Amino acid sequence: MTPLGYHMALIPADLRIAKMLIFGAIFKCLSPILTVAAILSSKSPFVAPFEKRDEAKARAREKFSSSNSDLLTDVNSFEAWEKSVKSGFSNERLFCEDHFLSSTVLTSIADLRKQYQGNLRDIGFLSSNIFPDTNSSNIKLIKSVIVAGLFPNIVRIVNAQTKFLQTIAGAVEKQGKAKEIRYFSPTHGQVHLHPSSINFTTIKYDADCSFIVYHSLTETSKLFLRDSTAVSPMPILLFGGKLNPDVVQRTINVDLNASGSKQLGIRAVPRTGVLIDSLRNVLDKALEDKIKNPGLDIIEENKGIQVILSLITES
Repeated sequence: MTPLGYHMALIPADLRIAKMLIFGAIFKCLSPILTVAAILSSKSPFVAPFEKRDEAKARAREKFSSSNSDLLTDVNSFEAWEKSVKSGFSNERLFCEDHFLSSTVLTSIADLRKQYQGNLRDIGFLSSNIFPDTNSSNIKLIKSVIVAGLFPNIVRIVNAQTKFLQTIAGAVEKQGKAKEIRYFSPTHGQVHLHPSSINFTTIKYDADCSFIVYHSLTETSKLFLRDSTAVSPMPILLFGGKLNPDVVQRTINVDLNASGSKQLGIRAVPRTGVLIDSLRNVLDKALEDKIKNPGLDIIEENKGIQVILSLITES
């Protein structure tokens, strides 16, 4: 068993959830990751009465949408709800009604967060006097931890070809449409964003976001992605499967399964793969040290982990 597997096995939760929790504690972005883990173990707090479906979606996106991520949108809604709870029952009820949120689900999420905190405390990743939360505003880092947990659920974003309009002042870029963006899975071929996703209406992603990580697939009229988050290639390289550099194509192929029969190609120079492999070894060694000394602060006492943090933040 690997050092990471050892720690994951000690947490009574889905292995994907356990991995997220451990990485959230290591990289000190635990608060939002606790919420993400609780949501994935429960369900989204948004409710949409049939007669107000469209309004519910619009309200959710307008008020809470964040960084092309359904999960971070849910995190924002949970944190706003926590503030409403402090102002009394009546205000909390009105807040939920106004924003199409389920008080019951949000309470369940809060309870699960406490449970997961206790699990981390039991295995030595959380002390009673220090909460590892100094990086909880680092969106790239939080997304990377989500990738670590949900890999290999990755699809590639294929943007539509840029079109231009001729004007008196010259050629100007024509605004694209959300339906022109395509999403391709190495395993399932073309897939689609669920209409309830905040990314469903996205017409352009940030330049560094070329992939989507998702929680699950639902097949109805099409194959739909649930709980999607747009991410950059770096966390996939750092926390994904085995790396196979292709010198000729100047790509790194990331294994999506144990046999390597399914791979995801990421454009990068081969030496990048060597660097990433060495950093993965550093992480494994740090987790092994954590087994021996549960009170060890991995991120503060290991420069390799700090390098990983810098790569994620600056990529």
